[in-house]
Amino acid sequence: MIAQDIMSTPVYVVGLQENIAHARRLMLSHKISRLPVLDGDRLVGMITKKDLAYRLRQSDPIWRRRPIDKIPVHVLMVPDPVSVTADARVADIAALMMARDFSGLPVIDGKKLVGMVTKTDLLRSASVKNLGLPVSALMTEAVTVDRYHSLDHLINLMSERNEPLVVVNNDGTLAGIITESNLAFYRYSTDSSKGLPEKDVTMLRKGESGGRKRYRYVMEVHAVAEDIMSRPVITIGNFDGVHRGHQALFERLKEWAWKLNGESVVMTFYPQPLQVLAPETGPPVITLHERKIELIASCGIDVTIVIPFDHKFSRISAPSFVKDLLVDRIGVKAIVVGYDYRFGYGREGDIDFLRQMGDEYGFIVDIVAGVHLEETVVSSTLIRQLIRDGDMKEAGRLLGRLLEQTWLRPS
Repeated sequence: MIAQDIMSTPVYVVGLQENIAHARRLMLSHKISRLPVLDGDRLVGMITKKDLAYRLRQSDPIWRRRPIDKIPVHVLMVPDPVSVTADARVADIAALMMARDFSGLPVIDGKKLVGMVTKTDLLRSASVKNLGLPVSALMTEAVTVDRYHSLDHLINLMSERNEPLVVVNNDGTLAGIITESNLAFYRYSTDSSKGLPEKDVTMLRKGESGGRKRYRYVMEVHAVAEDIMSRPVITIGNFDGVHRGHQALFERLKEWAWKLNGESVVMTFYPQPLQVLAPETGPPVITLHERKIELIASCGIDVTIVIPFDHKFSRISAPSFVKDLLVDRIGVKAIVVGYDYRFGYGREGDIDFLRQMGDEYGFIVDIVAGVHLEETVVSSTLIRQLIRDGDMKEAGRLLGRLLEQTWLRPS
C-alpha cells in the first residue's frame, strides 16, 4: 500500500500572505489540523494548529501587538516542510511520522501538491485491521491541571509532554479536556483596538465555616484553563439508520457546542441494547455499526463514544449513569436528547428526571422535538416497517439517502 492509496485529496491550502485568522477559519470549518502554504503553485511551508497553539504564549510580542487577522501566515508557518512522494510506502510514512512527531505529511508528485497523508488516513487504512494491541497497552498517564492554571503554564506543559491536559475540579472530578485544538481555536478578538482578553483570578480565602466568603486577588492573566478547555455537549442513543430525525438532533448538538465553546459528542452503544436484552426478538439493524459510525462522523460530529453494551451495563441505574458516567467521567456541559428519551435500568430515567439532575450538577438539558415529513414522524421503527413492506423509496426518504443493503439481525 502506498501514499496515493490512502491520502486525502483535494487539499485545502493557504497563500503565503493570507492571515492567520483565515487559516484558522479553514481549519475550523473543515475540521483539519494543518494547511499547506503555497507561493503560487510551489509548496513553501506548513501551518498547523500546533503552530497556532504554541504562539499564544503571553510573552510573545506578536500576539500582544497585533490581532490574528493582521498576522500573515508566513510569520507562524514552518518553512520547507518534509514531504513524501505519491508512491511512498505507507509503512515508511508511518515510521517517519512517529520518528519526527508529525501528524500529517504533504504528498508531492513531481513538484505538484497532490494530497495529504494524516494520522486519520492511516487509521482508516486496511493496515489498522491487523493491529491486535489492547487499549491499555497504548495508554499514558493523564497530565492534570486545575481550572485556574494560566495559559503560559498550559502551553509549557503541552509542549513538554506533547499530549492533552485533563482539567480537574477541587474534588478531583473531571472538569474538561484541553487539546492543541482548544489552544489554537480559542476565540480571540480580531478587533485591532483590543489585545488579548484579560481577567482577574481570585481564590476563596480560608475562613470559618458559616462565615461570609472572602476572596483574595491572585493574578491578572489573559486566559486560564477553564476558559480554554473543551466542554462536552452530548447526545445519547442507538441512532440506528442515522435518519433525518437523528440528523436534526446532531445539528442542535453542534449549535450548543458552538455556543458553549465545547465539543459535540455522540454516545452510542454496541451491540444495540435489545440485541443483548432480547436477542431472539430484537429488531434488525438498519445500518451496520461501522457504517453508523461513518455516518455520524459525516454529520460533522467531533467525538463519537461507543459504549460496549452488556448485561452488567444494562443494570446501571439512571442516577449512576448521570453522576458516575456523564458528570464525573465525561464532564458534560449540556445534554441534547429527543423528546422520548429514556435511560437507566428498566428505562427508569425520563426527561423530567434528566432536568432534575441537570439542575443538581449544573448541566443544560435541551429536548429536540420529532421531525415530521408531511404527516409522518421520522423514526427507526417506522423505517424498519417500511423496509419489511418493501417500500424502499419511502424508507430512503425518511433516511435522507438511498437505503443500503445492511438489513441484518446480528447474533
